[in-house]
Amino acid sequence: IMNFESRKERFKLFNSLAILLKAVENEKTTVDLRNEGSVYGTVEYADAVMNIVMKDCIFTDPRGDSHNYDMFFVQARNIRYVHIPPKLHVRIQSTPSKTKVNSVILSTSVEHFCITVSDFSSIQVNMNKFKLLDYDCIGFDLDNSLIRYNLTNTTQMVYKTLANYLITEKGYDAKYLSRPLEGKDFDFIQRGLILDFEKGNILKISSDALIQRACHGTKLLSLEQIRKIYPDQKWHATDVFCHDMLSTWNGPLSTKMRSLLDYFDFASSIIFAKLIDTLDEQQGGPLKAYNVWPDMLAGLQEMYNKDHFKLGIDFVECIATYAIGEDWRSLFDIVICSAKKPGLFTSDRSFLQMVNDDTGDIVDTKDLEQGGVYSQGNWKGLVKFLGHVSKKSNPRCLYIGDNLIQDIYVPSVYVQCDIIAIIEEQMSEGMVHQDLLHPDEKMLNSTLWGSFFCLKDTNINVDSFWGSVIKKYAKLCIPELDVFAQQPLEQSYLCFNKDGKTYDGYYPAVPLTIKERIQHLISHKKGRTYTKSTFRRIRAEQKQREGLVAVEKILDERKNPEDPANSELNKT
Repeated sequence: IMNFESRKERFKLFNSLAILLKAVENEKTTVDLRNEGSVYGTVEYADAVMNIVMKDCIFTDPRGDSHNYDMFFVQARNIRYVHIPPKLHVRIQSTPSKTKVNSVILSTSVEHFCITVSDFSSIQVNMNKFKLLDYDCIGFDLDNSLIRYNLTNTTQMVYKTLANYLITEKGYDAKYLSRPLEGKDFDFIQRGLILDFEKGNILKISSDALIQRACHGTKLLSLEQIRKIYPDQKWHATDVFCHDMLSTWNGPLSTKMRSLLDYFDFASSIIFAKLIDTLDEQQGGPLKAYNVWPDMLAGLQEMYNKDHFKLGIDFVECIATYAIGEDWRSLFDIVICSAKKPGLFTSDRSFLQMVNDDTGDIVDTKDLEQGGVYSQGNWKGLVKFLGHVSKKSNPRCLYIGDNLIQDIYVPSVYVQCDIIAIIEEQMSEGMVHQDLLHPDEKMLNSTLWGSFFCLKDTNINVDSFWGSVIKKYAKLCIPELDVFAQQPLEQSYLCFNKDGKTYDGYYPAVPLTIKERIQHLISHKKGRTYTKSTFRRIRAEQKQREGLVAVEKILDERKNPEDPANSELNKT
């Protein structure tokens, strides 16, 4: 029972966050801090303004180092959010006391459950929560999402096939193309790079479309060279692309640039670079303009021609049976082959019947059958079918995929479907407090281009363009489906903000490269000497000292409840 004399204190006590936090007392939990550190331990005491005293703690500092403390004081202003333990309950009751001062009784006993945290815990500093059970329908992309490939082997196969086509069919010099991929070639490859066809350059851009890193052929360009080629580190094509990522899918801009979005084509960057090196060597210097992309595109189209690369039910049957089991069809209500994304989400294509491995007659939406296998189709018709199956007029849908435009950006923007992004680089670059290793780490990680998620050449903006896309358009980002499938369906997860400004949606943890980059920026700022910052630091230290004194007083009062000086505080 707690008494408060001031109107201000009574108001603060009834603040829902503070009430919820009181229920966590004597529970073990984690408190995440605004400086990217965290504290795990038992909550000894939480006051009405959300200052917390914890005991038997492990403090993890922003560098990832852990320290043990018997007692730890956390000021409310330093809290990012508090993890509420599952199945925790609290009952709030306001009763008049003899002294006519409101009191609040907090009960956490099992027999007095009144308000469950599963209903109440969304009231946090970070209010974005995600739960699978909130969705009526869940869709899965197949390649590199539901099914994982050996990326080193597939990349080498794609490289060898495309290089051989360019040599034998298009007559390019074999000097560089015929060489097998080796360490420095793997380091050159990264998903999400952009090809500037005319200038022969490969680009990496920031979230605000600045060209932060670039190569001409395989040769790295300095920042001065980048600014000479692209004034203000800007290019019209990438500006348009960042505004609308489908703008370069077809039309005039598709002849200017290409973004390498998945693991089946990201080896194109090293082939493109080697072609530019070959032409520069033959001409004795850079050309005014290059035109190698049409030949590369012809090679990719030949390689993925339906006569060579089956995408029908036979292909799906083969790999799904191998990876999931012979009864894989029983897990799905409908299977769509050759969906031709992003068209599935943006166009009005008809569904086609699949007969063996070939397409058959057009199927009307109302005739789609549960357990059926179809080709192409459209999202509007698919949602009608899913509504019929789920018995919901407007089913809430979740889609899980890996392609940065087809599976993440387009469904989020064009059909308002929630997204889980599967990004294998999250595992290959390592995650905070996680020991998961990616078998194709050498293929996915690049010292030349830096992290997939963030930039290494700037002290201003942490996110790469694709890092910002993930945060803005996905609910969660996971390295593989396995880490998600191991959790119960009812589990809640913190997710990304709609404004794309937080990193909470990385599960099971934020990539190490992001953590390290943030710490570099923090240390860079701390290294500067500002009078204003000095006063802030002194004030913060003073507040911390005051807080510790308050903690000692609270603990002393608890140890000596009969002390006359404390009697007024303990009246009921």
